[in-house]
Amino acid sequence: MTPEHGIRMGVALSHHEMSHWQVELVRSLAAEPRVELCFIHDSGRPAPALPWLGGRLRRRYLSAHGRGFLGSARNKELPHAPRSEGTSEVLKTRARAEHIDMLLLLSGMDAMDVRDLEPTTVWRFGPASPSGWESAPPGLVEHIIHQHSVHMALERWTPTGWKVLDQGSCQHHAERIRALIDAAKSWVLNRLRSGAVTGPTIDRTAPELDPPGVWARMQRLWPLLTGAERRAHHEVEWNIGVLPQPIHHLLEERPSLNVRWLPPPELGSQRIEPFGITDSEGELNVLYAKGHKDGAWSISRVRPKQDNVLKRSRSILELAQDLHYPYTVQRGADIHFVVSNKEQDRTLLHRVYQNLDGSEPVAVLWTAALHAPTLVEHGGRWWLFGCGKDLPDEGLLVFHADRLEGPYVPHALNPVRVAIDGARPGGTPFVHEGVLWRPGLDLSDPYRPHVVLHRVLALGPDVFHEVAERSIGPYRNSQYPHGTRTLAAMGDVTLVDGMRHITPLHVEQAKERAKLRRKRRNKDR
Repeated sequence: MTPEHGIRMGVALSHHEMSHWQVELVRSLAAEPRVELCFIHDSGRPAPALPWLGGRLRRRYLSAHGRGFLGSARNKELPHAPRSEGTSEVLKTRARAEHIDMLLLLSGMDAMDVRDLEPTTVWRFGPASPSGWESAPPGLVEHIIHQHSVHMALERWTPTGWKVLDQGSCQHHAERIRALIDAAKSWVLNRLRSGAVTGPTIDRTAPELDPPGVWARMQRLWPLLTGAERRAHHEVEWNIGVLPQPIHHLLEERPSLNVRWLPPPELGSQRIEPFGITDSEGELNVLYAKGHKDGAWSISRVRPKQDNVLKRSRSILELAQDLHYPYTVQRGADIHFVVSNKEQDRTLLHRVYQNLDGSEPVAVLWTAALHAPTLVEHGGRWWLFGCGKDLPDEGLLVFHADRLEGPYVPHALNPVRVAIDGARPGGTPFVHEGVLWRPGLDLSDPYRPHVVLHRVLALGPDVFHEVAERSIGPYRNSQYPHGTRTLAAMGDVTLVDGMRHITPLHVEQAKERAKLRRKRRNKDR
């Protein structure tokens, strides 16, 4: 079966209503020139109903969180295509007789309905749902059981059960779920366009969801009904530190995580996302994102000392926006860093002045502001990694160019990954024993972020494949034990950042440090 000859595709419906996003998917399929679409409706199956309190919870959930695109749409909104109707057994007979190449299951039809349809390819597309909750919109079950992320999957039926072809996850926010669904639809369309409707399967990493109990449903329904949704809030402080070892040592089975932290920043300030450069004297300097007391962010520079005493940090770049992730590229005496300019919606390459007291833009790398933009030279090409604005922590985009300054071309499979557990860049890619490794930020638990080291198995203009091998952080039993975001290689050391929850003791210690600084300044006058 090839895309030149077309694909005869059946869409199986198990009741009279679908979600709006499912209707959008079917419309996209109908617009494909090589797809011949037909609908197969199982009239012998009653419309699934959510468990007690489920229907009310669904309606309140959708209205309270702005998720109307997950609501119900009538089948009459589907595009015009041939329709068949009957019981499951009758429809399977028709599917074989009409030589349907591929059957797509929507709306919760189970594996028992299709297990003897081979050699017809059967896909199941949608969110993970426990038994009895097949008609729940994406994210509802996760909301009830206090899970922070939502998963989608495209699966293929095999004689040994359902196997995952593609999958993705995102944070539990309405706009992220919409972007995840849009990305997930591309899994279906890209496979149909290429003719790769079977293809290799991947290891399942999406968690199995347990059906919510009555007590859990009532606990979640009450805040939705009363509008009294509560979220725990902890004031946090970020700081940067140094691991006195090369980054590839973190690939060891039990690596040393004894971080040497810089002195804490001023109360209300933050240091995060460090990347290293060396000055003309060969001394280590660190560019990092500095959060100021007034809420503004800038790119600053600091030089760690052996005695852990710091010179005052100096600003490299300040704009009327949040500035983060100053990824550095140093080639000889030329020092550059990448910055996303949100006002201009551009990702820019900046050159740092020789005296390290400022910078200037020298090239536009991409015509959009990428989140966590990361550059690496590999296989004779420059690769730009980052996340787009729709999925800033989940949707990994890749671009490539022959030169550092560009022009850059989008990867054929963008987004190459959609995953809250490591897609967003989280530091400097590095090569160890001929293998490229890519750090990624895992925000599946937003209260304890950490970094995952991925082994990149394939990287080319139209191919990308990586697997997670190591999880680094948080740095427990240290001064900053509650989270980390960045691993930056810098020769014999590795730069990191860490988070801690602010306690009254931390506040008192910060006040004492401020008094000592004022005394020193008065003595120097």
